[in-house]
Amino acid sequence: MDLVTDTALLAAGIVAHPLEIAASLRRLNRHQTQVFYYPHRATPTWSSTLHSIDDARRELRVFTPRISNRSEAESVRTGAAGGGTLVSELDGARVQFLLDRFEPQRHPEGWVLAGELPTRAWRLQRRAAFRVRPSHESAAIVRVRTPEGLIDWQIEDISETGLCIRLDDDATAPAIGTTWSNVLMEIPDIELLRADLEVRWAVTKAARPGIASSRWIGLTICGLEANQAQLLRRWIQEHQARFALSKRLDAVLI
Repeated sequence: MDLVTDTALLAAGIVAHPLEIAASLRRLNRHQTQVFYYPHRATPTWSSTLHSIDDARRELRVFTPRISNRSEAESVRTGAAGGGTLVSELDGARVQFLLDRFEPQRHPEGWVLAGELPTRAWRLQRRAAFRVRPSHESAAIVRVRTPEGLIDWQIEDISETGLCIRLDDDATAPAIGTTWSNVLMEIPDIELLRADLEVRWAVTKAARPGIASSRWIGLTICGLEANQAQLLRRWIQEHQARFALSKRLDAVLI
């Protein structure tokens, strides 16, 4: 897993709340998710898992496969002294934690690197824009004129640049590259949006016992006027803020 160093991405993806950082680390530890360590003063990069989080000492411990005895621990001590960056993936997004000085420690389970809990972290989505999943009760829909006539589809998720819809069982799947002009998007709490949509991908999820097959298409939003684009951007930012707040409240309860 590559280390992200682009300053613009880092500035946009910073996670500043200590409780959110600690909650993310606990989830990585609980699920034993693979992490990658990039030391600042050494070139070797290795993958591992978290060993534990010590709340009393405010200490994070990471298993290190590069240490099997005390002499190897001393050689690693120099490279870990300058700290580094811990990288992993959480909920489909890249997470990076900035770590200060680490020290090798011997534990019954094996050698670990131990250091202070990070105070800075970045959460970098795979997508270029934050994607919101409207509640089905809000009835966010897209109204498209097709050969079969006007069709309303539920918006499954939407960002500033695109959206995803789930096709009804009897709907004709459009070909990739299909463009729908003058489409209406009804989203709660903002005025009616009008734009062009282009089909970029289509996925069919196979049926499983008790669950029918389903079809999904992803579309790019084009031709949205500047004032309407600003309305959509503000609506998404408000939902992003609510999402972040709910995560922080979850962290308090953990």
